[in-house]
Amino acid sequence: QPQAEMLAQWREALNIPLLAPLNEEEQQRLVSVASHLLQQSAWCHYKG
Repeated sequence: QPQAEMLAQWREALNIPLLAPLNEEEQQRLVSVASHLLQQSAWCHYKG
């Protein structure tokens, strides 16, 4: 569930003017990369 909530937040963030010109594929890639980076960051933080 937390991942679904995070993805919903990223979808909402895509409405900001800076990201508005991105097409659907670019938006999906951005969300995917951002989610991956956040997961890596959380894992590294968890490992200490």
